[in-house]
Amino acid sequence: MSITTEKQEQAHHYSHLAMATTFEIRIRHDDETYARQAAWDAFTLLDRLESELTRYDDNSDINRLNALPPGETLLLGEAAYACLAQAQSYYEVTGGTFDITAGGLKEFWQESPSFWQRWFALRRVVIGMGHIHIEEGWQVWKDAPVQVDLGAIGKGYAVDRMAERLQEWQISDFMLHGGASSVAARGGAPGTLGWPVTLRHPHYKETILARFELANQAMGASGVEKGGHIISPQTGKPAQNAWAAWVIAADAAAADAISTALMVMTRPEAKAFLDGRADLGALVLYQSMDLDYFYQLPQCVMV
Repeated sequence: MSITTEKQEQAHHYSHLAMATTFEIRIRHDDETYARQAAWDAFTLLDRLESELTRYDDNSDINRLNALPPGETLLLGEAAYACLAQAQSYYEVTGGTFDITAGGLKEFWQESPSFWQRWFALRRVVIGMGHIHIEEGWQVWKDAPVQVDLGAIGKGYAVDRMAERLQEWQISDFMLHGGASSVAARGGAPGTLGWPVTLRHPHYKETILARFELANQAMGASGVEKGGHIISPQTGKPAQNAWAAWVIAADAAAADAISTALMVMTRPEAKAFLDGRADLGALVLYQSMDLDYFYQLPQCVMV
């Protein structure tokens, strides 16, 4: 979402289609063959994670969870269980404004429903992460027929696991991202603080909001430029408070989840949430008449 991850000299570049977007890896390493092998190992891991986390595959863990009748218990694989547990923790941290059970309505709103379709849908669909119960031993059950969509955290979770895989290959200088909206960076080029990133206005691409170098951190971005795909769990309707939100955090899953939550929060709610959070950097661009935005991006140069 309006992140430009700029190229660096002497960085090997690799790309791969997954999760309905393009994932890219840039690696600084003396041995190009070794770097390529590490990158494709990370992409192989990505494909496996997608098969487990998507809700569009009949055999995926998440699809099986969505089909699970209330009251019955399901044994999940490691990836789905871990991602679901992270989603639950961010649901609690954000006061329910990040909720993976709200995403199932995004296709409904993209179809431009009539008034009566909206009226019936909002009374029929059950939303609430609190209806999902995660237990020890990778087990989960639901007390209501909620539907899970990991779109707001799945890419970030995958990026984090890919970063771990590259580090297992002893790759120390790399940047990887999924669709430029879930980013992880380690190291950088000599003489720099990290990997260069540019944040642009989602509707006026020539307008640059910030430039900085990202190192040993992750970034997540959320926005409405692709339509009403971010659903407010409070209303069941597309979020309308902000145009875009960018978050810097220790890991990409957290950055993705919190940037999504900031899109749902009102400006006072977002400011109250971010105040005192020295572990986060954020910029939120609101849909106010004067394009109001506020930010707290540690160690970043604002334009």
